[in-house]
Amino acid sequence: MRKRIIADSILLFVTFVWGVTFVIVQDAIIIMPVFAFLSVRFLLAGALLFLPVLFISSQRKALFDRNIWRVGGMLGFWLFAGYALQTIGLLYTTPGKAGFITGLYVVMVPILSIFVLRSMPSKFAWLGVVAATVGLFLLAYNRSGGVNIGDVLEFFCAVSFTVQIVFVGKHTQRFASLPITAIQITIVGVLSLVAGLVTHVDLGTSLHALTNTTVINAVWINVL
Repeated sequence: MRKRIIADSILLFVTFVWGVTFVIVQDAIIIMPVFAFLSVRFLLAGALLFLPVLFISSQRKALFDRNIWRVGGMLGFWLFAGYALQTIGLLYTTPGKAGFITGLYVVMVPILSIFVLRSMPSKFAWLGVVAATVGLFLLAYNRSGGVNIGDVLEFFCAVSFTVQIVFVGKHTQRFASLPITAIQITIVGVLSLVAGLVTHVDLGTSLHALTNTTVINAVWINVL
């Protein structure tokens, strides 16, 4: 019973931190370009994750398997798509709506699992789908003007996260968790850096933004 309370408390704390990051990130990307912020955030996180992988021989051996890079690259792409759409969406919608719409991946996962994992959701999962859909409708169609482009981006962010989560469940049991996580996170950082270069992110503005307290807090809160 005690272990369950501790586990539930940790999950509650993680949920709280996850929700708070929407507000913090929205403030940060007003100061720093989206892809520059994402590249710093995920390249730093990837470097921190690769440190134990490189220094622990049992973990390091996994990096010589081509399959872990192939699967990790695929998972990293969907993770990048999710975070890119989520962060850009925050430029156009409120943190509350972004958090709610992004959270729809929780009910999308069981649906996609039917086709990918051949796993039929329980009746409670279907009730969750209905409740979330009604909640989205009530939230989006209000006096604030209905659905905007930010809401649409957040929805496709939820779809991307759904695909990533389901394929994590399908593939990652074959690999050590730390190396494939490090690969995924680093791929997000690299793709963000490439996207920033393609969209002509101002390097001077980005570097200057890294001295801003709001940006620094947003980066470290999301990394940790």
